[in-house]
Amino acid sequence: MLVLDAIEKAEQTRSKERIERIARIVAHAAVEPPAPDLTEELGRIAMGLDDADVLVLAELVQGQRAVVALSTGQVGPDAANSYWRTRDVSGAVPSGVALSESPAPAQSAVASYLKMTEGELQSRCAKLQSYGLIVQVERNQFKNWPGHVPHAVLARGVDFIDSIKSLR
Repeated sequence: MLVLDAIEKAEQTRSKERIERIARIVAHAAVEPPAPDLTEELGRIAMGLDDADVLVLAELVQGQRAVVALSTGQVGPDAANSYWRTRDVSGAVPSGVALSESPAPAQSAVASYLKMTEGELQSRCAKLQSYGLIVQVERNQFKNWPGHVPHAVLARGVDFIDSIKSLR
């Protein structure tokens, strides 16, 4: 049944990359069977995300996976704020300069690393949030500048990345 659903989804999309992601999700389900509804949902998500969206999600998952709380399925706001500022969930600031003492950067550490404008990153994060893969957290004014809106990965985002990366 999942294979038929995947074929139908593949017929509805033109992107080879999206079709490949759908195939990886189905293959992952064959190796590590999750709930069938989850596989179907991840396939629907794969239809809507382009390569840059997946790049952003993969970066957030890689950087925040270790601090996803099992009890809530999400990253705490303090760790998310730290990650957004330095790409390190521990909050270590390499330069040792306090936020109030440094000039406002045009981009967050995440946008700089991904070589995107802050606006493009925020747009992609809004799209990922609409799929329930990440969530916006309240900005800590002592860790992030206005305009840098931190996001935290959710367990479903980790599931998505795991399902498309597991068989490489």
